[in-house]
Amino acid sequence: MSKLKVSLDAMSVKRKMRVAITLISLLPLIVFVYYHFNIYRISKFIFFILAAIVGLGWWVILEMVTSIVNLYTKSQTALQEIVKKADLSSVNVDDEVERLDTIFDMLSSKVRENVEELKSLSHKTEKLNKAFAQKVHVISSLLQANILFSKGPPSEQIFQFLTESLARIVTAKIVITCLKHESSGEYIFFLSGIEENKARALLEKEHNQKIFELKERCVLDQGHKADKFLFIKEVLGIQNFIISPIYLKTEVVGFIIVGNPLDNFTFPADDFESVELFSHNMSIVWEHERLHKKVEALEMIDPLMGIYNERFFFVRLGEEIKRASTYQRPCGVLVMEIKSYSEYRELMSTLEVERILKQLVTICKDNIRPIDILGRIQDNQIGVILIERNKRQSGYVGKKLQEAIESYLREVSSVIPRVSFALAENPVDGVDAAQLFECISIQLREQ
Repeated sequence: MSKLKVSLDAMSVKRKMRVAITLISLLPLIVFVYYHFNIYRISKFIFFILAAIVGLGWWVILEMVTSIVNLYTKSQTALQEIVKKADLSSVNVDDEVERLDTIFDMLSSKVRENVEELKSLSHKTEKLNKAFAQKVHVISSLLQANILFSKGPPSEQIFQFLTESLARIVTAKIVITCLKHESSGEYIFFLSGIEENKARALLEKEHNQKIFELKERCVLDQGHKADKFLFIKEVLGIQNFIISPIYLKTEVVGFIIVGNPLDNFTFPADDFESVELFSHNMSIVWEHERLHKKVEALEMIDPLMGIYNERFFFVRLGEEIKRASTYQRPCGVLVMEIKSYSEYRELMSTLEVERILKQLVTICKDNIRPIDILGRIQDNQIGVILIERNKRQSGYVGKKLQEAIESYLREVSSVIPRVSFALAENPVDGVDAAQLFECISIQLREQ
């Protein structure tokens, strides 16, 4: 019986009806017709078989009716849970079948509403996922820029990286970053999706430079108007753009423009946030670059050798030339150069080369007077300002240095670099630092 019940549960209502009708009417009718036309007498055994078949048919009908009643009961319970305040008894129907049909209609309506809500929720989820992905891209790009920044590459490389990263994040075909150089007043451009000559056309007309008067973000799209900056649309050939200023404290030092040629387009709020974050990050990098250059300008000592760096060496040389000219005294300059310096660095380890350079400075200090001035001119050049020394006296110092340095190199290095010396005297070879070093450069090239 359990196997029969399982098989009946697997049947559809229509099929159950056919089975029940067959068992109740069709099979008994066939038996009666058979016995009637063959003039057989129906025995008790046959009646028993027919009764069993009819009973089985009614049992199938009972199972089917029970399933419908259960479905009706469960439908009412489900409807009461979905619509807590619904008054099912108020539904005006003639019988339970119509009432069941009404319940099905109400349930179907609720299911359709839930499907619509699910679609709406799916759409909202898609938007949230897109916004989340954009924020992840923003954070990832800024982290990469900070890692790149910590490695100390040129600031131009960082600005170009940020510009290209922003182009991949926002809804834009072109991205322009423009910064105004503090000392020269020149405009520096970093671009994605546009040529430099077209970007520079933004600032060709004088009145267009009012971009640097912009104090806050400005947007042109279907939902925003930027009448003051319509020339951006004309010059760049775009329909929509966001322009955001780059601040250095309270001063506008540049701007970012993101744009696209799409019709009937409105920038999402996430794009505004992304542009603002990149603008802020660029202002930090630009301020660091400016401070770094100021620190470099204040530095006097070469960090490796512990002597004057090139900039301050020339400052002192200019001062000594003026002093010598005032008191009509000579001033000598001696320059030592390591030939093929890059090849020498490749053959030796970096630490070994740096150790040798430091020792060369020590040798120089041991062979000049305390009043003479040492400085690192280039990576492979050391200069000495010889106070009140003429060319003959400077040559004597140079020869003495050359012997000491060559002797040291033969002792400590298996690869001995060739070292050249050149000298000049003020005012014989020149009246200023530039002329003296032009004379020295000629001598070094000829050696």
